[in-house]
Amino acid sequence: MIAVFVSRDAKEFGKYVSGIPQKYKEHARHKNGSISIEDVYQIPFVADYSLAEPSDSNTQGRVDIIGDNELTDTLYVSCFPHKQYDAGDYNSIIIQGFKLKDTVRDVGFKEDSVRAFLLIIKETINRSFGESGNALSDIRMFVHWGNGSDLVKTYEEPFQKVCDKIASSLGFVKLSAYALSTRRAHLFDVSAGKIILPRNLKEFNDLENKFKDAKIDEAFVHCAAKHN
Repeated sequence: MIAVFVSRDAKEFGKYVSGIPQKYKEHARHKNGSISIEDVYQIPFVADYSLAEPSDSNTQGRVDIIGDNELTDTLYVSCFPHKQYDAGDYNSIIIQGFKLKDTVRDVGFKEDSVRAFLLIIKETINRSFGESGNALSDIRMFVHWGNGSDLVKTYEEPFQKVCDKIASSLGFVKLSAYALSTRRAHLFDVSAGKIILPRNLKEFNDLENKFKDAKIDEAFVHCAAKHN
């Protein structure tokens, strides 16, 4: 299982990096095993709708997107040491918030924008774990979309609905998504000076269960309000 955390912006991404223990930083690497976490933090992406294949070796660590030549500050880093992906493992990837993420939100999770978003997630996972194996078999995403108040109805449900429709066509077997927010600090605190990720599978399961329970609680509140 791979947990993908997408920060709201560059500042928040830095909090994730600050929260990674030094022993993990020393092992954190890109797919090629030679770029350190500090180097990764400086590598830009190009962000727009259509994913293109890297053209040469100089594009390592960069996703080229056709249609918009403006470099954004979208970055990613594999934050826990891993050798070959195994379905029984817990692994994490942090992705810095990028322009396309905000576009997906602003256009109301239209299918073409979500597809482009998932292609970047897929590319990031493949670069970190390799394209062979079952890396896409079980993905849990935590995205800080920013803005909005009704996180379940505004973000989680519409995004998950489109993911359920198109994820399999992109190679994802299972993909679950949750919305991060400063208003959900009791679930996962993205407002802290350092953002600490779960360190093992048990801690991650506990985190995911908090978000599942929050979704159930909110559904109950809506139901009760409607009944009243």
